[in-house]
Amino acid sequence: MIEEKNHTSKDVELSTVDKLRLLLDITKTISRSLDLDEVLKLVMDTLGSLIPYDAAGIYLLESKNESDENEYIFKSKALRGYEISFALVEPRLKLGEGFIGYAAQTGKSVISDDVSKDARYFPGRKRTKSEMVTPIISNEEVIGVFDLESDDLGAYTEDDLSVLQLLASQVAIIIEKVELHEQLIEKKRIQAQLEIARQVQLELLPDHDPELEGFDISAYIFPTEEVSGDYYDWVRM
Repeated sequence: MIEEKNHTSKDVELSTVDKLRLLLDITKTISRSLDLDEVLKLVMDTLGSLIPYDAAGIYLLESKNESDENEYIFKSKALRGYEISFALVEPRLKLGEGFIGYAAQTGKSVISDDVSKDARYFPGRKRTKSEMVTPIISNEEVIGVFDLESDDLGAYTEDDLSVLQLLASQVAIIIEKVELHEQLIEKKRIQAQLEIARQVQLELLPDHDPELEGFDISAYIFPTEEVSGDYYDWVRM
């Protein structure tokens, strides 16, 4: 079992100001890291101080099957409070299925006071009685979902949702930053490989023009900005 209780805010109710301060501290901390897994795990570890939960997860839309616009793969990036059997198996939800799929499809948040009476509920834990879900949105596109579950009925309020939405917006910014950083690293890697290829290409070119009585021989190669496959050589017949 990996059941982890996060009842800090049940025992000591934080004021709105305290929650905002804690949220600011979390934002400052996660903004320093470019390791997405580390950031999301840190968010989950501190989220319980803001909003009580018995189980929670951050899911990112990992890929899409272009042949079926309703098929998405939700990749769990950080989980708390679920049994090992659930944690080892990714939720195979299509767009619109369960609260997670609904939030991903519509871009809307969900507060369900009693999941047993909500047709959208997808059972992940036997003890879950209420649930709150909000999408993670980047550039007006849903890229992931926050999911909080409680063993109590009516555990979540609109104020809780506002806090979760603020945190989701900050996580979206971090994800954007990490992706840009990874793209920059990849660009530098490609540029380094192209420079090596350019040097190899130059080594293949003759370093001087041949001298032949009665002829003026010269050649010039104009490469592209990157590397082409063109080269030339002089061959004595």
